[in-house]
Amino acid sequence: MRRKTSPTTFYDDELVFDGPSKTQIKSEMIELQELGATVMELPDAHIDLIAMSDDLREALHELRRLTKPDARQRQTRYIGKLLRDADAKAFRAAIAAWRIGKQKEALLLPEVERWRERLLADDAALQEFNLAYPACNNAPFRALLRNTRKEQAEAPLPNPALGLPAAARKGRFYRELFQKIRAAVQQGGAASL
Repeated sequence: MRRKTSPTTFYDDELVFDGPSKTQIKSEMIELQELGATVMELPDAHIDLIAMSDDLREALHELRRLTKPDARQRQTRYIGKLLRDADAKAFRAAIAAWRIGKQKEALLLPEVERWRERLLADDAALQEFNLAYPACNNAPFRALLRNTRKEQAEAPLPNPALGLPAAARKGRFYRELFQKIRAAVQQGGAASL
C-alpha cells in the first residue's frame, strides 16, 4: 500500500507525481473566488467586454443583485467554481486595464483642478488653456467660464461663524466647468501648467 506524504513521492529511485495537494487546490479556489469578487469592482461596461460563458455572466450579475452576506459568499464560491473553466488571464487583464485607467484619472484630477482655479482667477489663463486644448476654444466654453465666475461672485463667502461651509461657493457651473476641463485634458493629453 502506498502512503501519500507529498505531491511528489520517491519509490525505488522512481519519481511519481500524485498531483496537487489539497492545500494547493484550496488556495487556487480561494484565489479564483477573490478574482470573482474583484471583477465585481468593474463597471458593467467593462464586464461585458470580457469573453466568458453565459452562466458566469449571469452569476456575476446575480452577485451584484445580492445584498445578504451569506448569499454573496455562496455566490462568490459559485463564481470561483465557474472561473475554474474560464480564462482567468482575461479577467486579470481586464482588472489591470481598469485599474490603470483609474490611476491615470487620479493623476489627471489635480491638473484639472489647477486649470479650473487658474481659469477662474485670471483671463490670461484662458489663452494658455486654449493653446493647450484648442477644442475648448469656443463660445460655449467661454460662456460657461463667465457663468462660473458670476456664480462664484454671487455666492456667499464661507464663514464658519455663520455656519456657511467652504462648499457654499461651489455651484452647478463650477462643477460643469470641471467636467469640461477634464474632458479636454483627457482628449488632449497632459499639458503642463
